[in-house]
This record gives sequence, structure tokens and C-alpha cells, in this order.
Amino acid sequence: MSDDSVNKYLEERNRLLLFFSVLDNPLKDIYDDSVYEIKNAKEELKILNERLDQYINRVATLEDQKKQLEQDVEEQKNTILNVSEIGKEEREELADKQQQSTNVIESLSTTQQMTDEEIEEYKDKLNEAKRENERVKNEYDRKHEEWTRQQKLKLEKDRVRIKMDMARKLFAFLNLRRHDLNVGKKSMNTGR
Repeated sequence: MSDDSVNKYLEERNRLLLFFSVLDNPLKDIYDDSVYEIKNAKEELKILNERLDQYINRVATLEDQKKQLEQDVEEQKNTILNVSEIGKEEREELADKQQQSTNVIESLSTTQQMTDEEIEEYKDKLNEAKRENERVKNEYDRKHEEWTRQQKLKLEKDRVRIKMDMARKLFAFLNLRRHDLNVGKKSMNTGR
């Protein structure tokens, strides 16, 4: 009977060792959609940043073109004022060029205004995406912290339960051994 109890004890011990080896890494199999939400938000932020850079570069180019055209208009105005000997056709040609330059400048100003509005719109979208990313990250952190706390609590409960089971089994084993010893003592006393 004692060999049977020892074998049961060894089987229980091996089962418990296997159980505790699984508990060493409780976070190994977590699957949380929040990780994917964070990755998607980061990709959206990257795309919005690239678009914002493109619009900023476009505005800078338009501003350079506008300055150059304004200089051209000023030069043409000075040319018209300084040249009194130029014939009527040449003056009309210069006036047409000046009018075309003025039209281009106005068109560029309108385009720049629209581009500025688009930049502000993308800035708003970028800020909204950043806020959403922060919200998703905070939600993920909160859920992960709650899950970790619950897992630790469950692990602690399981450990206490296992210790209690082991203590009960040890107590039962010791009572059995005490009983065996008492029976052995009684049989020795009766045999005398």
C-alpha cells in the first residue's frame, strides 16, 4: 500500500510541475485586436504626414512662382514707364503680357488659398488621427493591465488551491501512515 501511495504522489508531483511550467508564461497566447488598431492608426498618420509634406512643398513652389511673376510684372511696369519711344503696338503687347502675368498671379493666389485650406484640413485630420491613436493606445493599455491583473489573481488562486490540495493529500497520507504505524504497534503488542 505504501508503494501505491508513493506512485500516486509522484504522478501528482509530475502533473503539478507540468502545470507550473505552463503558468511561467501566462501572456504567451494573448490575441488582442487593439494591437492591429494601433498599427492601422500609425499607417494613417504616416500617410497624412506625407500628404501634408507634399502640400507644404507645393505651397512653397507656388510662393516662389508668385514672387518671380511679381518681379516680372514690376520689371514690365518699369519698362513701360521708362520707354517713351516704344510704339503703340509694342506698348499694347507689353500691356497684354502684364495683364497675363496679373492673371497668373491672381490664379496662383487663389490656388495658394485653396492649398492653405487643404493643409489646414489635413492638419485637422492628422490631429484627429493622433487623438484617436492615443485613445486606442490608452484603451489597449487599460485592457492589458486589467487582463494582467486578472491573470495574476487567477494564478494566485490556482496556486493557493494547489497548495491546499497538496496539503490535504499530505495530511491524508500522514494520517494513513500514522494509522499503519498504530496498527503495526498494536499487532506487535498483541504478538508479545
